[in-house]
Amino acid sequence: MSLPAIVAARRFDASAHSFYIDRERVGWIRRIDEPAVYSWPDVFHIDQTSIRLADTFSDLNARSAALGAVIGMLAADGRIPGWRNETYAIRNAFEAEPLAFIERAASRFFGTMTYAVHLNGIVEEPGRAPELWIARRSETKATDPGMLDNVVAGGIGWSVSAGGWGSRKRS
Repeated sequence: MSLPAIVAARRFDASAHSFYIDRERVGWIRRIDEPAVYSWPDVFHIDQTSIRLADTFSDLNARSAALGAVIGMLAADGRIPGWRNETYAIRNAFEAEPLAFIERAASRFFGTMTYAVHLNGIVEEPGRAPELWIARRSETKATDPGMLDNVVAGGIGWSVSAGGWGSRKRS
């Protein structure tokens, strides 16, 4: 990670960017992205310290539909790059029931918890210090092009189920 990226990450102010669904803080919307949600006063309630999904969306399907419509428009405006057609659940614990489903690419915009598998390689040779293999992302990646990365990694979407990951309740 470059020094400017580290400096930017340390400037994060979680209290000014809280995103809530049903009284539960589920993410953080960057201050520069806050104006993008002002266009949907029927979907989001915004005050000085938080952005909340409106309480009128009281179940999983209603929340997912409301967020899906917003996410589609934000993506069309270029605010959500790297569309993947993968469903992610908004939840604060891996086994928790989802509060809503969103497109994977929107997880970064809303600052929601995501889950993934990461693999790095360590090479050991007698008489030498171990070496860590570090990959670099393609310059054409939609997110973080050219940045250092894991050797192998992949997000765990909602559709991932048995076959190594365990069973998953579906709504």
